[in-house]
Amino acid sequence: MKKSIIKDKAAMLIVIIIFVSLISACAMAPPVPEKQWYKPVFTQEEWAKDKYACMQQAQQTRASSTGPTGGGIFYEPGQSKSEVVTNWELFNACMEARGWSLRDKPQ
Repeated sequence: MKKSIIKDKAAMLIVIIIFVSLISACAMAPPVPEKQWYKPVFTQEEWAKDKYACMQQAQQTRASSTGPTGGGIFYEPGQSKSEVVTNWELFNACMEARGWSLRDKPQ
């Protein structure tokens, strides 16, 4: 009886050690650097105009629809949905074409 209690406590201790190790490993992970757009010589007005123009060009409509299903009392009419989304690859390409580069933000 005493041996099983000791084994249970040892197993619980191992589980706690592993859990604490995993939590501390996550806490010590290096932070992901923030990015910012950079251009050697620019004005705030130029930045705002380029960003606005690229955002306009990167907007795309995404649409989906489903047909009606079922029949009788279980009939469900079809649905359609559309939304505007930003294509970030297109936005980044537009900014790079205007001379901007995406770099790590200085600390």
